[in-house]
Amino acid sequence: MYRRLCGVLCLASSLLAPISRAQLSPNCPILGPVFPAPVNVLQESTVVPEALRTFQHALEKAIDEDTELWSNSTSFYLSVFSRDSQLINYAYEAPNIGDALTSGTLDKDTLFRIASVSKLVTIYAALVEVGLERMNDPITKWVPELSLVPNRNSDTIVQVKWEEITLGALASHMAGITRDVSLFDSAVGVNKTIAELVALPLLPDEEIPTCGTDSRLPGPCSREEFFSVLQNLYPVTPSFHTPIYSNVAFQVLEYALEAMANKPFNEIVQSSVLDPLGMNRTFLQPPQSPENAIIPESEESSWWDVETGGGTAFGGMFSTPSDLTALGRSILISELLSAPETRRWLKPVSHTSDLQVSVGMPWEIRRALIPISPSPSPSRSRSRTTTTTTTSTTTSKNLRISDLYTKNGNLGAWTTLLGLSPDHGLGFALLLSSPTALASQRFAAMGTIGDLFADMLVPAFEAAAREQAAVNFGGVYASEEKEEEAEMVMSLTIAVEDGRPGLGVYNWTTADGKDVLYLYSGIAKPSLRLYPMTGVSSGAGKVLFRGVYEEEEDDLGGATTNGCSSSESGKIFSGGCLSWGGVGSPTYGNVGFDEFVIAVDGRGRAVSVTPRVSRQTLSRVQ
Repeated sequence: MYRRLCGVLCLASSLLAPISRAQLSPNCPILGPVFPAPVNVLQESTVVPEALRTFQHALEKAIDEDTELWSNSTSFYLSVFSRDSQLINYAYEAPNIGDALTSGTLDKDTLFRIASVSKLVTIYAALVEVGLERMNDPITKWVPELSLVPNRNSDTIVQVKWEEITLGALASHMAGITRDVSLFDSAVGVNKTIAELVALPLLPDEEIPTCGTDSRLPGPCSREEFFSVLQNLYPVTPSFHTPIYSNVAFQVLEYALEAMANKPFNEIVQSSVLDPLGMNRTFLQPPQSPENAIIPESEESSWWDVETGGGTAFGGMFSTPSDLTALGRSILISELLSAPETRRWLKPVSHTSDLQVSVGMPWEIRRALIPISPSPSPSRSRSRTTTTTTTSTTTSKNLRISDLYTKNGNLGAWTTLLGLSPDHGLGFALLLSSPTALASQRFAAMGTIGDLFADMLVPAFEAAAREQAAVNFGGVYASEEKEEEAEMVMSLTIAVEDGRPGLGVYNWTTADGKDVLYLYSGIAKPSLRLYPMTGVSSGAGKVLFRGVYEEEEDDLGGATTNGCSSSESGKIFSGGCLSWGGVGSPTYGNVGFDEFVIAVDGRGRAVSVTPRVSRQTLSRVQ
């Protein structure tokens, strides 16, 4: 019987031949975490505490050896956190800080303007208040000014087609509309002499902005003034053509949210996000008293006192490191949204012209290549009887993709960056301040610190997840002997290895000596690696894994290998990681050969594994 079964699986393998070839790279994981995210890392990881110390030393070295001079003028506060722990609180006061700190101290409760990170708060509030399903609504359903715009021209070069634009398009910069209305418009203050000098026509008064979020103008535009301008603007692109960053989109969203919730925007944000998370130091307008704030210049020249009016949703908010930490952690643990809603939200909507940057609502998604483990892949045989962990300080040359969900903002004297690694349950909030004219130095500081996080702490959490997976899941499993089916008694070993993603399955045999891995895969040198599809519950429960059957490759040749990309540069069809295309196939009685469920106890330790296709549960025996 098993010979016939092998024939079926071999046929399936031939149909998925491109997948098998790509998986010699040397492994082709499914996108997402390759181990459950680590927990309680300060007490239960040997890797993370040392990585945190090394990170802080590297940060201090970057400040001491700063070649772009940002450390002289840029003060910052960095909070690094996981789902269950506060990992780093680091404050740096620049030598030239002067009297910028209104309380004399830079701490986790110091107030910064967070600029475009306001967009993230806005979308979070929208999802909590009205739900993801509303993101497919056309904006004309909720904003009457846009539903009444006359369709003067069918040409998308001339007129924005508002009826085509959804709330989700606005939230993800896919509406194709302009970036700003009356923000830093060059026409403000230009006379005939200046216009002639720079080869521009002198504009009539009706074309020169008279309101807007601009310190040169008397104040923000009213709703009526805003739409009178917006209705006459040319489109940047047709909707859904390519991501075009837009502040205006979020002002339109603000008005739509008010219509859907039937209450003011500030009440929506307060009741849906700020109050539930205890974000007591987050404000939608300049606070009356700038207590414990950082203002490096006068309130006017730094833009501290600029009121954004209807632009609050895109860039007008104020917050603290502590509050942004609470915000980021709440997303990682699905505190305000359900887990399915969070998973839907943490996905890209569009790519950009940069292979490592995608766009979400309103996420700026950085696609990082991280080492599979901290040490090179060892020479391997097909027999595995023990689990392995690593404390090596060298780096694996086998890489995988891990997406970092970030949002940055810059306004006046402040720059902010919030970043999350959902794969690892890890995040950071970085808030920076310097004189307005030194924004480029803040950007340099943001890049330096963000790179250190991605290069040092994300791999450390990958190593911690590997370390915990070895303890929690590694071991020998065997099914109970039954006299009437003695030949079907199975055993297998689960092992975690350096340089390989996921849980490796080895020595999967029956009592009468059948090699189950070979029979199920039809591959001469089979390898099976399991990847988590669900997280480990806080107490006893079950974790779903899916397996990827691959052909074993012992020698990586010392080359840097990205198992998630085409195997040869420029050959996009003859290589690649296509494991996602074979998940759930082939099946036996409508159950996939790749389905595994691991039962865990209250500590998260495995007690049994069920390869569903075998209809057996194998208990952990060592």
